[in-house]
Amino acid sequence: MTNQVIYLDQEDDFVSIRDRLDWATEKRVVLVLPDRGDLLTNYLDISLIRRHADKLKILIGLVTVDSRVKKQAKELGIPTFRSVEESERRHRRWWRGRRQRVIPGQPSRLAESDREEVKRRSKARPAWTKWLISYSAIIIFL
Repeated sequence: MTNQVIYLDQEDDFVSIRDRLDWATEKRVVLVLPDRGDLLTNYLDISLIRRHADKLKILIGLVTVDSRVKKQAKELGIPTFRSVEESERRHRRWWRGRRQRVIPGQPSRLAESDREEVKRRSKARPAWTKWLISYSAIIIFL
């Protein structure tokens, strides 16, 4: 199966990318993002492109060096590559990944300070406090 390669400019936005996908003739489309610029760094844009590609029944992959785009694409199950040649060689990466459940606007991976805060908050209570709370609730209910 061959890939159709679409080179994007810094001026492109979701609408122009969607139009280019409408004209795609192959089932696999590789979108090559420019090295500079903020193209597709917004989670909403990538998810809308993924949804449009699903509607057209085509597979999309991204060629990018931007770590923000790679992270968001991985969360949506879109394969990312370093070059166009790599996208043609690595057929296994084209297998559609499972979408990860992500809340837009929330960090998908916790920073080190956030992990420590979660650990601090999730320390288990002693057993006697759990019993005290449950028996107190029963007594109040009765």
